[in-house]
This record gives sequence, structure tokens and C-alpha cells, in this order.
Amino acid sequence: MATWKAAVCLAALLASTTVYAKPSSPAGRNRPQQAATNAETYCKVSALVSHDAILARLNDEKPDDTKTHLRQKYAPAAVSEQARSMLDSAIDIAISKAWRVNLPADAKAVLDADTKKQIAERIGVEEYNFCMNALTSE
Repeated sequence: MATWKAAVCLAALLASTTVYAKPSSPAGRNRPQQAATNAETYCKVSALVSHDAILARLNDEKPDDTKTHLRQKYAPAAVSEQARSMLDSAIDIAISKAWRVNLPADAKAVLDADTKKQIAERIGVEEYNFCMNALTSE
């Protein structure tokens, strides 16, 4: 997934946190719709981070290197303290999930780059779907 998509999602997350902190209407009529938008933005960011974390795992990158790489990639868009905290949490969770996956010893050598990318994309999509179901279910 392209870096610009991550930047757009993170920018939307930042905008949504400031909008949510200062309601646009006095009665707060847009709050349920805004909450749904915040959930979707968080889930998109979480999916992008999960995609990158599992791809790093498949490429045999060390967890600390992955964490550093992901923070460098996504942190510039997180300008508020709340957004940085959410991003750090998403990165830590994604790395934890990626390293809990039990890979066969020869998986890194057997899988070609396209297959690794497809696996990472599928995991990103599933992470997004799971996140949306969890955050929007009543």
C-alpha cells in the first residue's frame, strides 16, 4: 500500500480528533456520524500498520527495526499527542500480532515477493474488517 494512502488516513484521523474535541454543532447532532468516521479512520490506519508489520515479518525484519521503520513512516502525520498515542498503540499491537504468527522455517525463502505482498494485503483487509466490526457493533 502506498505511503500517501497512509498519510491521508492519518491526516483524517488527526482532523477527526480535533473535530470531535470541538463539536461543530451546539447540540452535538453529528456525534454518532463523527464517531463512525473516527472508527473508520482508526481502522484504516490499523490495517495499514498491520499490512506493513506482517510484510516486515515475512521479510524477516526484527521487531525493533519494524517498530522504528513504522514510526518513521507514519509519525509525521500524527501531529497531536492523542494521534501519536493512538498510532504508537496501533504499531505495538500490529507488531505483537505479526510476531505471534508461527511461520515455517523455510517460509521466508519459499515465498516470492508477490506472494508476501498478497498475504500482507489480505491481512490488512481482514484487520480492517475485524476492527470495523468490533468498533461499530452495538
